[in-house]
Amino acid sequence: MAVTTTVTSANFTGTGVSSSYAPGFYVNSSDQVKVYVGGVLKTLGDDYVVNGVGASTGCTIVGTFTNGAAVFIERVTPITQLVDTQNNGTILEDVLDAEFDKLTMIAQEINGATNRALLVPKGETGRIIPSAT
Repeated sequence: MAVTTTVTSANFTGTGVSSSYAPGFYVNSSDQVKVYVGGVLKTLGDDYVVNGVGASTGCTIVGTFTNGAAVFIERVTPITQLVDTQNNGTILEDVLDAEFDKLTMIAQEINGATNRALLVPKGETGRIIPSAT
C-alpha cells in the first residue's frame, strides 16, 4: 500500500459523548495512535479504541472526551527495523512495501516535528542556548 497522505496528527473538540474521530492517517497498529485530551495523554483501551488499523482510508478513534476539551491525536511510528534479509534470499513484496511505508511514516513524523522547531539559518552553525536554570 502506498502512503498517500502527509497527515500525522489532527485536532478535534471533545463532545462529552462517545464519538468517532477520523484524523486522516494510516496506522499499522493501534499502539501507534496517541490521544491527548487537554494536554493529558489518554490510555488505549481504557479511554479510547482505534478502528481501521491497516485501512487505506485511515483509522478512526472512538472515545468519550470532555465536552469542549481540546483533543489532539497523533501517529507515533516506532523507529525500528524488524525485517531481516538473507543473502540471495527472497523478499516478499508485501514485506518490502510495509517497510517502505513505515520509513515514509517515520520521515513524515520527523518532518512534522522539524516544522515546529526553531532552526538555525542555512549556512550558519548552531547556537548554544543557555540552560533554563
